[in-house]
Amino acid sequence: MHRARPGAAAHPRARWTDPRTGERRTESLRGLTAEQREARLRAIAEDLADARAQLRVTRRRRGLGLPPGDAGGAERLSVAAALEHVIAEYDAAPRTLRELRATAKRAGEWATERRIARVDEVHRAELKDLRKWLASRPRRRRRAADTDTAEPLAARTVNRDLRGLAALWRRLIADELAAPGLEYEHVRGALEQRDEAARAPLMLKPADYRKLLAAALDVSPRVAAFAAWVAVSGARASEAVALTWEAVDLDRGMVRVVGKGDRPRLVSLRVSPGFAGVLAALREASGGDAAAGRVWPRDPARVDDWTLRCWRDSIVERGGPRVTWQQLRQSCASWLACVDGIFGDVSHAMGLAQLGHSFAVAARYYLAHDRALTRAASLDEAWGVGEVLGEIAEAVARR
Repeated sequence: MHRARPGAAAHPRARWTDPRTGERRTESLRGLTAEQREARLRAIAEDLADARAQLRVTRRRRGLGLPPGDAGGAERLSVAAALEHVIAEYDAAPRTLRELRATAKRAGEWATERRIARVDEVHRAELKDLRKWLASRPRRRRRAADTDTAEPLAARTVNRDLRGLAALWRRLIADELAAPGLEYEHVRGALEQRDEAARAPLMLKPADYRKLLAAALDVSPRVAAFAAWVAVSGARASEAVALTWEAVDLDRGMVRVVGKGDRPRLVSLRVSPGFAGVLAALREASGGDAAAGRVWPRDPARVDDWTLRCWRDSIVERGGPRVTWQQLRQSCASWLACVDGIFGDVSHAMGLAQLGHSFAVAARYYLAHDRALTRAASLDEAWGVGEVLGEIAEAVARR
């Protein structure tokens, strides 16, 4: 509302900055009904949104050295180059960006194999062919000792690529770099995800845990302590690596874990008194490192994804079960939810709190198990790992 002078009658007007010219504009809405004012304001807002979107597209095309609008340019842009440029402007977590770049690389391989030189040659039919090509790729060998196999990739793996490609192609359409006439609905239909078979919730057997900890102890006392921490706490591998002594309260039997989005949660050592002894031995053996706040290996910079894979493979080579760190987390959740006596009637609620899981994730991964499979006061008792945890604590103290 605007008043020409103090005490004068107020009248409505719209004021905005034109993104094309940078000029400040004012338009009087006097004499219009409420419905007419609302319609006019909506039209101004839509025009501003279109102008801002066009400016963003123009800046993106200028960054690629392409002329604005449809006056050519996309014909000089390959599929791989176009997708890489979109990823460079993508705001996402580092892991998501790595997955998108791997997906873009595969799309570039497909384009080379199909002799598609330009991104504007990819229409709906080509996207369907890309989906078929991704689904037909063979599973790659994980180890040098493995033989080549024609077994296709799992639907979950293919769907990860399809989700990434759909998101990237929607950006290409918004930036006017995609083929003329290609729309969001075409992308969604052509890159439709495959049906995934429902996975049964994971729950390792007590014997598997005993083999795991015994094999880890054969690798190194600290690797065994790390494996035991992931197994009994359900912490993600990244959360376990980041554990500091400041977060450990042995007197209260609580450990503060910082999860996704820097959200903290408390993990109770009540689930494993044996591991509380391992932590006490680690603190005693750490010496100067305890003051520096570090729990795991002396040089934290060495504990990366590659190191964690080496630890896991070493455990398997020594007779441990072939499971990932994430699967240990899921199995821990299953046991916490299903064993009576650890948290009593609030077992699965406390299991959610301990792992930082949502109910949707819990229902998918571990609440489908039968409840009250056994009764135990702790995971040590349920798994029968009290003795091996004692051996780990002794081995840590001797180092």
